[in-house]
Amino acid sequence: MAPLVMYMLVTITYTVSDLVSPSLVKLIKYVLMLDPQFALGSAILNFTYLLAVRSGCRQCDNDEFKKNMCKDTSYLEFSSKENTNGLMEYLLFLGFDWILYLGLILLIEYGYMGRAFHWLKVQWVGKDFDRLLTEDSDVRDERDRVDASRDPRSTDDSTVLTVDGLAKKFSRSFVAVQGVSFRVSAGECFGLLGVNGAGKTTTFRMLTGDENPTTGSARILQYDLVRDRSKYLAQIGYCPQFDGITEFLTGEEMLRLYANLRGIPESQIQHQIDEWISLLGLDEYRHRRCGKYSGGNKRKLSTAMALIGDPPVVFLDEPTTGVDPVARRNLWDVLARCQKSGQAIVLTSHSMEECEALCTRLTIMVKGRMMCIGSNQYLKQRYGQGYTIM
Repeated sequence: MAPLVMYMLVTITYTVSDLVSPSLVKLIKYVLMLDPQFALGSAILNFTYLLAVRSGCRQCDNDEFKKNMCKDTSYLEFSSKENTNGLMEYLLFLGFDWILYLGLILLIEYGYMGRAFHWLKVQWVGKDFDRLLTEDSDVRDERDRVDASRDPRSTDDSTVLTVDGLAKKFSRSFVAVQGVSFRVSAGECFGLLGVNGAGKTTTFRMLTGDENPTTGSARILQYDLVRDRSKYLAQIGYCPQFDGITEFLTGEEMLRLYANLRGIPESQIQHQIDEWISLLGLDEYRHRRCGKYSGGNKRKLSTAMALIGDPPVVFLDEPTTGVDPVARRNLWDVLARCQKSGQAIVLTSHSMEECEALCTRLTIMVKGRMMCIGSNQYLKQRYGQGYTIM
């Protein structure tokens, strides 16, 4: 598509060149040369033309023709009235394009471009949020403990993940998440419970680096989501709501890929792959392409990809969606084992049963806000014998 558009622009430019001023034609040509395809194609075309002219002049015996047509022109000249086919400006633009696009790639790769766009968006949507007139006392106490953890003299060594005032605005009128603060200790499973649209997935996307928060941040151990982004992300495993699986690879190949990305020593990779495939019941599917997996098996594979390498913090976004009851129970047993080994787990779910089976603490989110927080038993005692999520 891009070459076709470029061809159309070039054709239009040369068609109207007699109808507009030469300076405008030159400006359009320079703009088009920011595309390396145009610069390279034009250079090849002009080089071919000059080569043909020079070859013809060498073979021509007509002195009058050679006097008028065979001028002493160089390839490495700028375009001029005497030589409209000089290559120098095209070669210079090719070098400039290389520097320009390499610079853009580096800016994007190291996150500078994303941060710049995020800053501009924050200036547009603003950082003002409506304050809650009434706030649950447990939510307020949790936020106070998070605030206290910023003190360098804090002695709480068990906390692995600290979420500090996380908020996200997508427009001036739409607030997806507001004022989310909580802590997760080693060996703890923390649940985010709520209906679709409550802000669970947006919170996860911020905690896993897929979205930049409008305000607030998070810390894993001593690494900050904003200031130490790459080191922070190296500490997490993530099972997204929609499977991040390459359909042309087999399940074993996907796990091998993630094991290498995690930096697991080569001598241990096969053992890790065999272990997670066995634990999650994927033995008979390990050599099958992921595109042919059922929805439940894709969720199990995504969970294995998040857990392989034993990252300190694991984010699981509705990990058992589409999984049959027997496999769900098995997955719960695997996650309970991970908790006992000291991993911190944060999961989202629609299922109160799942939260009761796994979570040591949970929060219920409504319209992007934490409405309550505590253990399953504590919330039952405080709010009644059951839950009604509207």
